[in-house]
Amino acid sequence: MKSSDYPSLYIASDKAAINAEKKYFRIVLLKISTLLAISGLSAFSWSEITDLRLGVAAIVVILLVLGLIVDSIVLGKRYDRIWFDCRSIAETVKAQMWFYVTRTSSSDKDQDVSDSEFRRSLLDILKIERNVPQEISDNISDDSMGVTQITDYMRKMRASTLVERIHRYSVDRIQAQLAWYSAKSRWNRSREFWWYVASIALQVGAALLATALIFTGPIQIEIPELHSVTLNPIGILTTLVAGSLAWSQSRRFGELAKSYSLVSTSLSIQADRVKGIDNEQELQQLVLDVERTISREHEIWLLRGVRN
Repeated sequence: MKSSDYPSLYIASDKAAINAEKKYFRIVLLKISTLLAISGLSAFSWSEITDLRLGVAAIVVILLVLGLIVDSIVLGKRYDRIWFDCRSIAETVKAQMWFYVTRTSSSDKDQDVSDSEFRRSLLDILKIERNVPQEISDNISDDSMGVTQITDYMRKMRASTLVERIHRYSVDRIQAQLAWYSAKSRWNRSREFWWYVASIALQVGAALLATALIFTGPIQIEIPELHSVTLNPIGILTTLVAGSLAWSQSRRFGELAKSYSLVSTSLSIQADRVKGIDNEQELQQLVLDVERTISREHEIWLLRGVRN
């Protein structure tokens, strides 16, 4: 399926969720980078260099103010909440779309009635999500392709034969989601492992360096035409450890690897049922079970976000 085959509300919500997610993690990286820069400057002894110490002190103050600004942006903008809310709307709209095209919600009703019920279901979604982010309406108004909630693809698929609807739901929904969850599970598992290795390596490095500095003292660095400065890099390494742990925790690699793996396993079982379907009732039951499986994982992820 192409992006234009989905309802405009889904496209706008999906785009808003992706943009908010990117902004959220950029802010997390900016906060970690700010703390790392402060620890890097503080690791040097500037007391012997009168020409530089005032400038360095001013830079540290600026970085501290920048950190406070970042914190105020996190509290004020709440890009994480925008991300979760927009993703919730997008995934709920997508599920309703599949109910519509597979005739799960109203198989025995004519086209006009079904269209009206589908549009009403979108309005119900927006009523449940009362704090609809402004980003969604902005994306809809900026859509150069026009606002279309029931696309030609949706109408064509709904009007197709039972065999064709079974095939398209299997390929465009079950198999597509199965591939997505499987790939994401592997990706998050890999990132969890490598960030864990990085944090352990940094901790070991900090411990070894701290032990060495006990016997050798701070590192002396000669700066041409200036006095020598001393460097104690322990603070830099410990900040790197804290930053790596904070980044890994914010991305939730371990949790997502497990939940995505569970969903992909469940979908693989559901996919095997497609072969035996030969009537409308069985297709409808399959759609209900698959959408319930996907929404269950999504609801767990949203609840984790609400607790933040």
